[in-house]
Amino acid sequence: QALWVKATMPLPVGNFAVSPDASLMAASSGVSIARIDFSKPYDPDLHLAWGPIDSGSGSHGGPRTIEVFNGGGNTEVLLMGQHVNDITIADVDGETANMKSFGRYDVWMASYDATTGAGKWAFDAGSSEVGSGTGDYCFASGADPVSGAMYVACGVYDGPERFVWGERSRLNAFHHTATQKGGGAPSRNTPVGDSKAFVAKLKTTTSLPSCLSSCDEASGLQESDVMDGYCYIERYCYKDGDFARYPGSHCLKCNSAVNKIGWDAPTRRSIAS
Repeated sequence: QALWVKATMPLPVGNFAVSPDASLMAASSGVSIARIDFSKPYDPDLHLAWGPIDSGSGSHGGPRTIEVFNGGGNTEVLLMGQHVNDITIADVDGETANMKSFGRYDVWMASYDATTGAGKWAFDAGSSEVGSGTGDYCFASGADPVSGAMYVACGVYDGPERFVWGERSRLNAFHHTATQKGGGAPSRNTPVGDSKAFVAKLKTTTSLPSCLSSCDEASGLQESDVMDGYCYIERYCYKDGDFARYPGSHCLKCNSAVNKIGWDAPTRRSIAS
């Protein structure tokens, strides 16, 4: 028996989730998300909708899963999406974050404050090879309502040599050299090679990135916030001389003497030297 009905957004809902205490529901539709506060069922302003959160990316634009959980005392909406090119995600205030692509079938995750719709954090992840068919093909995610730990379930295509998730990099135990870039993958029934499942575990943290000494949300990131000898670019720390992690950008490097919050591009003179 229905207790009440409330219009939230004029779009078909693809995914929805309810908080552990059943006080809040969040739903996604394409590149838009909405939340309904069940703790005030007769309040005319009980819902909040915002979008687009994702600039779209091929056949996998928009979030694939959505979760509502208690993260460090505050209710959060957790999204996991797939992308095949660089994309931009946004929150209700218009704040944006660029999600970079490692090649094909990469994954992004983002957390939003369930009350305000403000973004809290975001990151991208993917495989180490570029080419048709390679990548991390993720289907499901979930959050532990007690610990706040998050899990993402994926299938890895064409056996990339290494997974790169956030600042973590791990060798792929299922890697087979023949699976790289369409090199003739072994049968899916073999112990190593193409189309193997893996699960990534994540846990949110309130600590600063290792290369930052401070960060004022009101003024935004400043070069003075970055420790000497480091750069902080696209949400990651790099040591002096480190090159960019993304395919197509490997000639860009960290040069903290030039710019602590941006890449140092090569010049003809630097290439020759």
